[in-house]
Amino acid sequence: MMSMVEEVAKKRVERLRNENRDISLDCIVRECEKGQSAVIIYSDYNFSPMGFDFIESKESWNRPEAIDEYNSFVNEGYCVVVYVPESVMGRFEERLKDEGARKNIRYFTIERGMNRKPNERLMERNRNTAASPG
Repeated sequence: MMSMVEEVAKKRVERLRNENRDISLDCIVRECEKGQSAVIIYSDYNFSPMGFDFIESKESWNRPEAIDEYNSFVNEGYCVVVYVPESVMGRFEERLKDEGARKNIRYFTIERGMNRKPNERLMERNRNTAASPG
């Protein structure tokens, strides 16, 4: 039986693949001390990473390295979106503020955010990359 994180990640990837044939998607489900989480990696036609969706469980959102991980990708210019269960959203928002999370990190509840389309900035970047001479 699939875990909540695996199920949500699978559905998210399937939906994104159906709507966006121009991007490559990879999904990594990982186990850590604080539970399971998943990372969906958006790549352009050259397979260069463009952005990351993090799907966190009721426990994994509180991984000690989570905020640093999100910040490091934003600092490198990537789009970062984090999905957490609605039951932990308030505590997650507090943690983002307390630990100096970058304002560019977007976040949603799993329950409300899974039907979102990819970030428009990310999609525009992919179109520009595809149009640029190699």
